[in-house]
Amino acid sequence: MKSKSSSDLLLSDSEIVGQDKLMHKLQRSLRRGCSNGGFLLYGASGSGKTVILNKLAKSLEQSDGYYLKFINCETILNSINDNLNNFKNLLDDIIKEICWHASSVLVLDNLDFLIPPPAEHGDSTISNQFSELLSNKLIPVLKNRKISLIVSAKSKESLNNSIFVTHLINDDFNLKAPEKDVRKLIIESYLKILEVKYNNGSNSELI
Repeated sequence: MKSKSSSDLLLSDSEIVGQDKLMHKLQRSLRRGCSNGGFLLYGASGSGKTVILNKLAKSLEQSDGYYLKFINCETILNSINDNLNNFKNLLDDIIKEICWHASSVLVLDNLDFLIPPPAEHGDSTISNQFSELLSNKLIPVLKNRKISLIVSAKSKESLNNSIFVTHLINDDFNLKAPEKDVRKLIIESYLKILEVKYNNGSNSELI
């Protein structure tokens, strides 16, 4: 089998992270809808979760006309300050925004920062309350609207189990970090992209 060079890898961002088959599977699943629950992508740091989430959501946005709402849960954790009412207000705003559009993709990246297992949270009540509120707010929206939900976490065990019990999350995909030689090709590939962008005077950001 012919090995891929870094220039070959430039042809496909999904192949760059070595997850092209997974990307196609996720795209097919999401196009069928999330009426039975959302999708969890989990894996250790370096497995490519955020890259795939961005790429997948933007693919649906561009090819299918989905509206994209991307939330980094690690970032919003500080803004809500462990306050249930603040979290409720934030969720209400997010739901209004995604329901305004005919079809939407809601991405909750690093959800385990927001609703970890109760034992890992200083106040176990907060994690349970946040998880319950998240399910109560999003499940009716997923059932009645053309909205796709994708979340990411380090592992299934790093999340509050109630989101599985309530079937807010109904399917999951385990991501594994690429091997050392693949990571080397990824770096070489992006360096080439950066070089081309620099030479062309482009300031656009890489996903």
